[in-house]
Amino acid sequence: MIQIPTTVAVDVSRALDEDFRTGDETVDLIPADAGGQASLITRDPVVIAKVPYLEAGFRQLDPKVSIDRLG
Repeated sequence: MIQIPTTVAVDVSRALDEDFRTGDETVDLIPADAGGQASLITRDPVVIAKVPYLEAGFRQLDPKVSIDRLG
């Protein structure tokens, strides 16, 4: 299992707090109770930077989120 530095959760929490606390207009674009699903499919192998930050953000917004890494 990949070990994620504890600073990732702190950094993500700080960023989310900044958006919500300051009334960032983009936060209001999607209703709080909206659900969603996404897939990223590529033709060739890719390297995606900062995946732990992405996952930490989704997990802090909804602890029940399901994230599956394939491949």
